[in-house]
Amino acid sequence: MFDDMGCMALWFEEENIEWKNKAIVWVTDVNSGEFIDARAAFYDTNNVTPMAYGFSAHKSKDSIKKSEESISYDEVINRVVKMGQ
Repeated sequence: MFDDMGCMALWFEEENIEWKNKAIVWVTDVNSGEFIDARAAFYDTNNVTPMAYGFSAHKSKDSIKKSEESISYDEVINRVVKMGQ
């Protein structure tokens, strides 16, 4: 369990977790608190999060303000790994 998905992404990377692409990952929707599939979620990029990575999950892309950037799970992981280098 991680308090910020950025910590999860770095753990996968730093520990060289071979099954990271097969892992079932759940996140909570920022609006409803509902658990959703992290790989199917949409993410905005400018939030206050527990460990300051700034990514919040949305079940629907429509719940992200049009003025905000919307990215995929894979892009979140890529950005976090780059931050950690």
